[in-house]
Amino acid sequence: MAQLRALRVLSHEQPLAIGALGERLGVGLPAASRLVERLVGDEFAERYEDPADRRRALVRPTVRGQSAIEAMQEGRGEGQRRLLELLARLPEPKLAALREGLEALAAEAARDA
Repeated sequence: MAQLRALRVLSHEQPLAIGALGERLGVGLPAASRLVERLVGDEFAERYEDPADRRRALVRPTVRGQSAIEAMQEGRGEGQRRLLELLARLPEPKLAALREGLEALAAEAARDA
């Protein structure tokens, strides 16, 4: 899951320094470095020296990583369309019950946050 989140960030902001990626993900530099190593090892991202500051490493998605993100986004769009189709078929009393249940679930989640 962390790798997918990192790829999503990198698909919108690239290249990023590893520390900046960690900030976006809410993790420290050691965790971000391990995450980047996994992405590089799986060939979803590439790590390279910052031409402006050779002490800094930058990371960006590879073609494989970008393709994975695009496939995930396409799948999400399909899922959203399907959910809307199903919701449109529900009668109002069932929609109201679903809404009430989701509101109760959201309230419980807010208590845990």
